[in-house]
Amino acid sequence: NSFKFVCRDDETNTVIDALKENHIVLFHCQTNSGLTHFLKHVMKLLWDEETVCFYIDGEAQTTISEQIIGQTVLFSKDDSIEQFKHDVNDNFLITLSKFSDLHSSESFKLRCASTKDISKYYPDVYNNYFLPRNMKLIEIVRELLNNSKAKGYIHDYVNIDIVIVMLAEMINSIICEKVFFENNYDKEEIITHTLFIYLRGMATSKAIEEYDEYAAKKTVTK
Repeated sequence: NSFKFVCRDDETNTVIDALKENHIVLFHCQTNSGLTHFLKHVMKLLWDEETVCFYIDGEAQTTISEQIIGQTVLFSKDDSIEQFKHDVNDNFLITLSKFSDLHSSESFKLRCASTKDISKYYPDVYNNYFLPRNMKLIEIVRELLNNSKAKGYIHDYVNIDIVIVMLAEMINSIICEKVFFENNYDKEEIITHTLFIYLRGMATSKAIEEYDEYAAKKTVTK
C-alpha cells in the first residue's frame, strides 16, 4: 500500500516543534507520497515574527537561490495580495492604509533591502518571481483607484494612469533610498511623508474626512 503524507495538526505541530528546537527530522517516503505538499504546508506555518524556514528540492531544475526566493514570495505573510484584494473600501485612502498596516516596520525595511539586492544580483529571479507579483498588485491598485474615482473619492481631473506611474516611481525611490533607513525612520513615518501626502492631494474632501475619522479610531484602538 502506498503511503500518503497528510497535513493533520498533530503531525505538522510535531515537526514544527522539533524544527524550532533545532532537531533533525527524518522522513521516510515513497514516490508521489505527498511529501512536497506536506513540507510546503509546514514551511508556511513556520513563517512568523520569530522564524523563517525553507526547504530545498534536490531534484528541481531551479537553483537553490531561486527556490529560496520563490518561497520567500510564496510564504511571506506580509505580502498578502489576496487579503488586500478582498479588504477593499470605496475610499482608497482607507484601503491603502490597511494594506500598509500588513507590514511591520522591520519587515518593510528588510523587504526594501532584499528587493533591491535581488533585482541587482538575480535579475532573472526578480523578473520571474517579483515582477509578475508586482504587476498583479498594480492592476489591483488601478482597479481600486478607478472605483474610488467613480464613487467621488478622487477628483475628476486626476489621470489614474499617471498616478499609477508616479506611485511606482515613489515606491522605487523609497526602496532604493538608504537615507530613510540610515536615519532609523519608522515605516509609518516614511509612508506618511511620501505616498500619503501624494494620495491626499488627489482625494476629495469626502475621502479625507472619512479617512481622518478612520485614522483617529485606529489610533485609539492602538
